[in-house]
Amino acid sequence: MPQEDRPALNRRTLIASSLLLPFCLAASALARQPQPPRPPRDVQAWRRQLMAALQRRKRYPAALTLAAKASGQPSPSGKAELGFTLDREGRVLSASITRSSGIPELDAAALAMARPGTLLPKPPADLPDAAHEVRVPVVFVGGPASNPATAAPLGRGRP
Repeated sequence: MPQEDRPALNRRTLIASSLLLPFCLAASALARQPQPPRPPRDVQAWRRQLMAALQRRKRYPAALTLAAKASGQPSPSGKAELGFTLDREGRVLSASITRSSGIPELDAAALAMARPGTLLPKPPADLPDAAHEVRVPVVFVGGPASNPATAAPLGRGRP
């Protein structure tokens, strides 16, 4: 590389560096900011257990399935938010729908997942409060209605 090209290359590098410097400083400042504390591992494990227990209790309303089959329309889908309070032993003290799916039957099915008195996984000792407020989304997925006249028998495919 000839000597006269070097100052131009250095000048370009200097200009590019000066343009990037504010972004580098901002990224460095963000990296130094304290991050919010992560919940302890046993709290995370409890949340997974709680969600799994609720999922096992979830039932799509039979009335909606039957109505969909009778009408030939797809079963409705919806998302509700279930709020409930647990005591130290994992017993549900109270429950309510904090955000409706817009379909009363789905809301009632979500509420049935955590009726007062229901026993769910016990909160870990890391959560010191006597009662714990929990809010979880409950998603119900409907589907195509099956017409008994065109449904394949169990265990057999269509010809």
